[in-house]
Amino acid sequence: MHFPNWQLALPLCLCAALTVLPAQAQSTSDVLVTLPGIKITDLQFDQPNSRFVWSDQNANVWIGFVDPTSGAFNPTTGMGTLVTTGALFAPDQVAIGPRWVYSAQFGPQIVFTALPSSSGATAALGSAYNSNGQWFTNPLPSGNNRSAPVGSLDQFDGFPRIFYQQSTRSGQTTSKWRNLNDAGTETAIPGTLVQNISWIAGQRALVYTALANNVPQVFSYNIDTKVQQQLTFDSPPKSSPMLWQAPEYGDNYLLFAVSNQTSINVYQNINNAWALLTTLVPPAKGPYLLSPGVFAYNGKSYIYMGTIGDPTPGSSKPSDIWIAGIDPTAPFYRQCSDGTTKNRARPQVFFTSNGPYLYFFAKPAINVVQGVYYCNPGL
Repeated sequence: MHFPNWQLALPLCLCAALTVLPAQAQSTSDVLVTLPGIKITDLQFDQPNSRFVWSDQNANVWIGFVDPTSGAFNPTTGMGTLVTTGALFAPDQVAIGPRWVYSAQFGPQIVFTALPSSSGATAALGSAYNSNGQWFTNPLPSGNNRSAPVGSLDQFDGFPRIFYQQSTRSGQTTSKWRNLNDAGTETAIPGTLVQNISWIAGQRALVYTALANNVPQVFSYNIDTKVQQQLTFDSPPKSSPMLWQAPEYGDNYLLFAVSNQTSINVYQNINNAWALLTTLVPPAKGPYLLSPGVFAYNGKSYIYMGTIGDPTPGSSKPSDIWIAGIDPTAPFYRQCSDGTTKNRARPQVFFTSNGPYLYFFAKPAINVVQGVYYCNPGL
């Protein structure tokens, strides 16, 4: 089965020529698409409808729109449609902002971390759906003390689902999943120190990291069969795993994961075992990798990522945006962002009529305007 490109929010071969296009060779610069100073720190695109969702510091959830030709935001404030109020702000109050969840009944819905509906609760699960052009807020049942929901993105799904964090009074958190509107399906995701969770497009399954022999390794979990499988076994700690359907491999699933914060291992399933296909190490100024994602374009897969010199979460050190190909016989790297010094965070891909653009948030600094920018990787 083939899934559209927009669903992929999915050792170096020394014998092959290394293809690198440095930032100064790019035909475009970082392009500011928001009004200067607007703080859209964490957005998620709804590619089929050319829009994005985010929350502001005043607890509002907004939808902004993207020109599918130019990639420009409309309006430049990002405040196109007010969906609801009462949301926590990312990353100051909660780890992530609002997220889309696709459903057969209402199309794209929105889930977010809401202010709690009862005393003693720290946060709650909120959702919003659109009916006849109007947005309605729907607090999810049994949603108190739960936060950071992330929705599945399989279109026309009769049973859309979310994963999230549940907090206890002692401050402990547990990663859980449930069908969107059915609290009775709530189930803990198995594993010790479960982190870096994402949905596998086209499957009712999750991929994430958990401890195996005290080392973070990659696991998958089928939420219907309750079967958990360990996918990686090599010694470096793993983070940010993702499974996607690679067109150059017959739309079969490939797996990537960041290894030891400094490289990306790509794995291929051979005889029900995940074998290392290639290792990606972009020739960037900063050796540490942040917020990787994957997309397919013109029959090829590309992994994008931030690169930085400081692995501390939330670091304000300068960072860049890179893409890499996955062909082990023809290593390919390209810096997408320009040569200016910025702290670039949370890259996201959006497909314009001119090809994929990578959007990111830049923190304010000397000679840097705060806002959302895009770079064109020139594919």
